Amino acid sequence: MTGPPDAETDAELLAESVGSPERFAVLFDRHGDEIHRYVARRLGSGMAEDVVAETFLTAFRKRGRYDGTRPDARPWLYGIATRAVGAHRRAEVRRNRLAARAAERGDAGEGFEERSAERVSAERLQAPLALGVPVGTVRSRLGFRFIAVRDHAGAPAVKKGQVTGWGSLVAAGRVSGPGARS
Repeated sequence: MTGPPDAETDAELLAESVGSPERFAVLFDRHGDEIHRYVARRLGSGMAEDVVAETFLTAFRKRGRYDGTRPDARPWLYGIATRAVGAHRRAEVRRNRLAARAAERGDAGEGFEERSAERVSAERLQAPLALGVPVGTVRSRLGFRFIAVRDHAGAPAVKKGQVTGWGSLVAAGRVSGPGARS
C-alpha cells in the first residue's frame, strides 16, 4: 500500500465506501494501475482495460463483505482479477470452439443476408398465393422485406444493374416454386 503511515487503510476506505460510494474511487486510484499491469501481462493491453473495469466493478459490488481485519485490499483485488482473467480465457476458448465448428460446417463465410435468404422457401409463399394474392404483389412485398433485411445487416450498397430483392434470390437459385422466374 502506498502513502504515509497514518493514511487510511484500504479496509477503512472500503468500510466508508458502503455509506459513501464515492470513497471507492480512492481505492481505484491507489491500486488501479497495479491491477492493470497484472492483467495486461496475462491478456495483453487490449483486453486489460475491460477486465480491470470488471474487477473493480465486482470489488465495488462486494465491498460490504470485505474482511475489515485485512488493511491491504491488494490480495483481494488480485483474487478478483485472477478470476476475471480466467473467465475471459474460458469465454475465448468457447468462442474459438464455436468458430471452429462453424468453419467445419461451412458457415464461417456466410453473412446474415445469405443465411436469411436460405430460409425463404416455397412453402412460405403458398399461403399468400392460395389466398389469391397476385404473384407480383408477393414478389414486391418480399423484395421490400429482403431490402430491409439487407440494409439492416449492413450489406454493401446496390450497384447499378445489380439484381436485388426477390430477383436476386431467384437468380441465385435460393428460391423456386410459385412465382419464381425461370
